[in-house]
Amino acid sequence: MKKISCIALLLFITLSSFSQTETDVLVANIDSSVRPDQDFFEYANGGWIKKNPIPNDQSSWGIANLVIEENMKRLKEISEKASSHNNQSATNLEKIGNFWKMAMDSSKIENEGLKPIQVYLKKINAIKNINSLLQTVAELKKIGSSTLFNDYVAQDAKNSEVMAYQLFQGGLGLPEREYYFKDDSATIYIRDQYKKYIAQILSMSGVKGKEANKAANGILAMETKLAAASRKIEDLRDPYANYNKFSVGNLQELSNNINWKAYLQIIGASNIDSAIIGQPDFFKALNLELKNIHWIGSKAVQK
Repeated sequence: MKKISCIALLLFITLSSFSQTETDVLVANIDSSVRPDQDFFEYANGGWIKKNPIPNDQSSWGIANLVIEENMKRLKEISEKASSHNNQSATNLEKIGNFWKMAMDSSKIENEGLKPIQVYLKKINAIKNINSLLQTVAELKKIGSSTLFNDYVAQDAKNSEVMAYQLFQGGLGLPEREYYFKDDSATIYIRDQYKKYIAQILSMSGVKGKEANKAANGILAMETKLAAASRKIEDLRDPYANYNKFSVGNLQELSNNINWKAYLQIIGASNIDSAIIGQPDFFKALNLELKNIHWIGSKAVQK
C-alpha cells in the first residue's frame, strides 16, 4: 500500500508541475476529494464524471459520445450551410446541400410515399427463381441491404496493407442468434413484436393483411433457420476461426446455388480473385436453404 501511495503521489506531483504552466486535461479532470490510494479511478476521472453526467436519454456516457456529438454538430453545420445556396451543379458541397434539403422536406417525403423505392419493389415482385432472387439481393446490396448475408471490403486481418472482400453471416433482423431461440417471456415477447413489425412493414408496402401476416411467419421461420446456422456471439470472438480465405472458384464450390460470378459482377467486384469468409458453415447452410425453396409462380415457399 505504501508503494502504491508513493507512486500516486509522484504522479500527482508530476501532473501538478504541468498545471503550473498551462491547463492540463488530466489535472483538470482529477477529483482531489478522493484519495488516489483508496480509489484511483475516481481520483483520476471523478472530476470529468461530475462535469459530464449521463443524459436522461442515454444509458451510458463517455468521451467517445462527446466526440460523436461534436462530429454530428459539425456535419449539421456543414449541411445547413451547403443547403443555403441555390445549388444546380454537381460539386460535392452542392450535392451535400441538395441531399440535406431533400431529406428535411418531410412534406414531400410524405406526399411521394413509396414512389422513390418503386423500382426496387418491382424488382422484388419480379423474383421467380433463385437466380432472380440473388440478382435482386445483389442490387439491394448496393444501397446498403444486408439481405441473406453480410459482405464488405475491409483490411485483411493477416495483412493490414491489403484490402479484402469479406463475407460474414447475416440475414437476421433481430440483434443476434439467441433472440430466435431463448424461451424466456421477454424474448418470446420480442419475437412476437418483431413478427408484427414485419407484417406492418409488408402492409405499408401494399401487401394485404392476412397475406402480410402469413409472409411475416415465413420470414421469421427463414431467419430462424439462418440463426441456427450462425455462430454464437461468444464464438465470434475467435479471430482465427473467423478467417477463412477462399478463391472465387472454391467459393462457388462452398455454396453452388449462388452464382458468385454473376453476383460479384453486379456489386462491382468482378475482378477479385479471393474472399475471406468468417463462417463457412453458415454459407453451407444458406446454400441448402436456397435449394429448399419451392417456387409457385413468383412466390417462394420453404419445402
